[in-house]
Amino acid sequence: VTFASLHIKDSPFKVRVDPDKPNASKCFADGPGIQDTLLVGEETWFRVHTKGAGRGELVINVRSPHGEVPIVSQKDESVILCTYTPKESGELVITIKYGGEHIPGSRFRVQVKP
Repeated sequence: VTFASLHIKDSPFKVRVDPDKPNASKCFADGPGIQDTLLVGEETWFRVHTKGAGRGELVINVRSPHGEVPIVSQKDESVILCTYTPKESGELVITIKYGGEHIPGSRFRVQVKP
């Protein structure tokens, strides 16, 4: 390796590239379950897309003012479909982490009306 026609000391440098390292910034979520105002008792859904994000653990939490809301998830390659049914009115906070880091937009806030 050279700079201004001069050899840089200790070059060439070895760089380790880990293609499977998780990269949460390459994930995204979409669907009405993270965007819209919802109604109590009405099932909704959202998807999490992980294509190109490497290997990592996906952790999804949906919390109401009184605790965790159960979700059902189905994986189809790099897309995870999540469904849930809010049981009470108020604000839901949905967190989605990949490889221990929040994906873009995570800590989605959704209002649930009676």
